[in-house]
Amino acid sequence: FRINQARLDGLTTPSRTYAADVQGQFDEKSYPTEADLELKEGARVMLIKNDPEGRWVNGSLATVEGFSGKGVIVAIDGHAYEIEPTAWEKYRYELDPETKKVKREVVGTFKQVPLRLAYAVTIHKAQGLTLDKVYIDFSHGMFAHGQAYVAFSRARSLEGLELSRPLRPRDLVLDREAFAFGKLETIEDTEAYLLAKFAREEGVLI
Repeated sequence: FRINQARLDGLTTPSRTYAADVQGQFDEKSYPTEADLELKEGARVMLIKNDPEGRWVNGSLATVEGFSGKGVIVAIDGHAYEIEPTAWEKYRYELDPETKKVKREVVGTFKQVPLRLAYAVTIHKAQGLTLDKVYIDFSHGMFAHGQAYVAFSRARSLEGLELSRPLRPRDLVLDREAFAFGKLETIEDTEAYLLAKFAREEGVLI
C-alpha cells in the first residue's frame, strides 16, 4: 500500500476520488478495493473484475487516461476503455428445512470502480501476468510453496528482474508431497502412493 500511495502522490496530474456505495453486511476486510479510491491521470492500475465482453480480465494492467461522468478512462494494450462502477455481493447460505435445498441470500453489496493501484502487487495477484520489469521484495520472505516460482516467472527476461536482496535457501518453501511424488519411478509406485493419499484424506480404507 505504501509503495502504491507514494507513486500516486508523485503524480501532479488531475485526480478524482471515487467513493464506494456499501449496503448491508459487507465486512471492511473483504472490500475488493479502496472504499475511497483516489486515482490520477497516468496512474498504473489493475482491473479486478472480468469484462463480460472479454476485453479484459481480472488482473489486466492499465493506465488511467482520464475521467468520465461516473467512471474512469483507461488504456489497455493501446486501446481506451471506460470503466464504470460495478457491484460485488456477499451471500448467506441457509438450508431450507422443507425443500432440503440450500438457499442463497444477498446480505450486502459493495459498488465501486473495479480498479486498484498496481505499482506494487502481491505475488498472488500477479499470477498469470508477464511483465517487462519485476522487482521482488523478499523482506518478509515466502510463506507458501510455489511463491518464489510464481514471482520469478512473472519476468519476461533476466534483465528485467531485480531483487530486494540475494535469494536465500529459506525463501524456497518445499512442498514435501510434490517432492515425494517426483521421486516415484514406476506406475505401480505412483498408483500405490495416490491410493494411500486419497484413503488418508477421505478417511476410508481401500
